[in-house]
Amino acid sequence: YQHDPLLVLVRNKLHLPASWCAIGTALLATAVLIGGFVLAGVATLEEDLGITLLQSVIILPTGVVIYMLLPDALADLFITLRRNGVVGKPLGSVYDSYAAFERALIARVDSRWWVTIAVLGVSLYWLYRLKANVPNDLTRHADPQIRLLLRLAILIVYSPALYGAFVSLPRFLVGLVHTRRLFQSFAIRVNPLHPDGSAGMAAIGRMLMLGVLVATAIGAAAFVMALAGRDVFSRPELWVLIAIYLISLPSLFLGWLWMPHRALVAARDEALAPLALEFLRSLPAALPSAHEGAATIKGSTDRLAEIKRQYELLMDTFPVWPIRTATLNRLAVTSLLPLILFPSAGTTCM
Repeated sequence: YQHDPLLVLVRNKLHLPASWCAIGTALLATAVLIGGFVLAGVATLEEDLGITLLQSVIILPTGVVIYMLLPDALADLFITLRRNGVVGKPLGSVYDSYAAFERALIARVDSRWWVTIAVLGVSLYWLYRLKANVPNDLTRHADPQIRLLLRLAILIVYSPALYGAFVSLPRFLVGLVHTRRLFQSFAIRVNPLHPDGSAGMAAIGRMLMLGVLVATAIGAAAFVMALAGRDVFSRPELWVLIAIYLISLPSLFLGWLWMPHRALVAARDEALAPLALEFLRSLPAALPSAHEGAATIKGSTDRLAEIKRQYELLMDTFPVWPIRTATLNRLAVTSLLPLILFPSAGTTCM
């Protein structure tokens, strides 16, 4: 993140941990979004107090934490895969070594383009909120003499999380694309008894959880915005959030769940194939005939039973998901909550 001036300032210069930044964001957002409106005498704030608290205490701090932790999470993903022995020899001419793959990944994650896009996006949002007639803008109920000041304070609160979102979303995309390239460009080695419980790929499961948390937070932000009042669906930022949520969610499950799943299943099937072939070869000899004694039939049957036992042992030993099934089920339900609740938001705003 050396080309990200905000992250360099916060982490390298000020040495602020993500938890402190989250607490500071929550306090500042609460002070501005609640205290500022109270001081400005905006009476309609009482109707949206719960929504405002949700934004201040959960959504904005979560966005800041994800922005700060994402570079380390991406680095941990690919370093852990290498250390766990998951990455084998290169399969093609795209990368001659895993070190070359890591250099390409770092160059794209730390691209200056993401910072440029973030600054441009935040600037456009400032112009939109200051110049456009934004539906359900509570600052319209404030005294004209302090309306601009209140709007500026709100934009200052929103800007770090918004900047982090503009920077983090392309980084997530880079991580997904390079995970796909990893599985396509290198031989994948699977250790079914690895201590992480996922054949050495538990780091992918952790990255999936972080990505789904981000997508769910975006969906929750859209849901909260939809609860804000009438005509809210005319706000372009709401549709942008909905589009990001609907696109990112299946992309995350495809890149960090389905592709590892296919690799794990392929490794399991490769280990099971010789046993299945040996069982098929031994089957005719095990069929009883009038010329065979009981001892011969028993020996053939015992051989088939032993092959089947080994087959079932390997079937149970090889994990097929990079994340535990119970955790995956909870993650899937959590990720769908904004989609399930959104129709109720539309009904409320009618």
